[in-house]
Amino acid sequence: MSAPNQPSETIQSKAPSRAGWYAAVAVVVVVIIVFAGLYAAGYIGKKTSTTPPPTVPACTSFTITGAGSTFVEQLMDEWAEKYTTNPVDYDPVGSGAGISSITAKTIAYGASDAPLNATQAASAPGLLTMPETAGAVAVLFNLPSNVTSTFHYGDTLNLTGSVLAGIYLGTITWWNSTAIESLNPGVAFPNVQITAVHRSDGSGTSYAFTQFLSKDNATWASTIGYSTLPAWPKFADGLSVGAKGSSGMGGAVKETPYSIGYVDLGYAFDNQISYAAVENPSNGFIIPTANNTATAIADILATTHLPLGNESWASVSMINAPGAKDYPIATFSYMLYYEAANTNSVIMSAADASALVNFLNWTINQGQLYSGQFLYIPLPTAVVAADEATIALMTYNGAAIAACS
Repeated sequence: MSAPNQPSETIQSKAPSRAGWYAAVAVVVVVIIVFAGLYAAGYIGKKTSTTPPPTVPACTSFTITGAGSTFVEQLMDEWAEKYTTNPVDYDPVGSGAGISSITAKTIAYGASDAPLNATQAASAPGLLTMPETAGAVAVLFNLPSNVTSTFHYGDTLNLTGSVLAGIYLGTITWWNSTAIESLNPGVAFPNVQITAVHRSDGSGTSYAFTQFLSKDNATWASTIGYSTLPAWPKFADGLSVGAKGSSGMGGAVKETPYSIGYVDLGYAFDNQISYAAVENPSNGFIIPTANNTATAIADILATTHLPLGNESWASVSMINAPGAKDYPIATFSYMLYYEAANTNSVIMSAADASALVNFLNWTINQGQLYSGQFLYIPLPTAVVAADEATIALMTYNGAAIAACS
């Protein structure tokens, strides 16, 4: 007997009701809306951060005030003209006065060709030091044409640090002294006394010049030493003259026959004042130029540790570089400003601090393009890097200072 046929299974589909279809669509729409809201709020689909974005201060018309070194006056004036983000006002009152003003917090930054000594640093806690440029100190002289015409062709007056120290100590007082004539064979020097002109105000140029004298003359080192305002010897015959600022020094030498002095190379060149060749440690008599000043700085930096701005720069010296063609009286010029910008009474807001930071960064980068025309030396790469690290130390109310926009 055959098995009975099994009943076949059939599947019947039923069309959904119109109400059910509307309900399903509504659920999908709600899910999409909720998902989109969660995504926009940052809860799904992207990373979230609990750190608020940094506050970016708006740029203001804050005037960046500075004062100090006359050595860098020409470059500072050029920077004030070329920097257009904020007005810049620089007063060339001398390095000593610049240090005093920034210590008193009456300016945004000071400028000095001498780093802070221990006493100055203790009087201004939190003050940072940053090289802004470098240059040469030229030794000026005023001799009549009948003397200069006897110099060998292409040559100028030859001097050593020891002879210069003797002139400023008052132990070498006559142009035809054996000490001078032996350095300049064949030159007909007159039997006339030398007028030694020195800076009467606190001066970084004096600091570099007297540091050179100290390294070349033991008597000078032990009796006078070097500083921005040394105790210049007074001569019995009155031929020691003080002058204020680079312009005062240059003017005094230019207007006083048979005088000698010192000033930055750019000022001497621009004002057509004669300057001497100075003996370097390799016994070469070197006329200052931008090139042999740049090589002097490079040669010294090759073996010199560069401190950060919150460390002392007092041991850093560009005097007596070792190269055979190096000019021996070179110097950095420094900017001085406070690490905690809000502690300076002239920095009234975060935007003011930001303006100062912007300017400082500009001076050590784009600003260096204007150095050569005034015979200053653009900062080497290693110095710029040290400067940038120093600027990065600055804070306002404990926070890093952002660039303004």
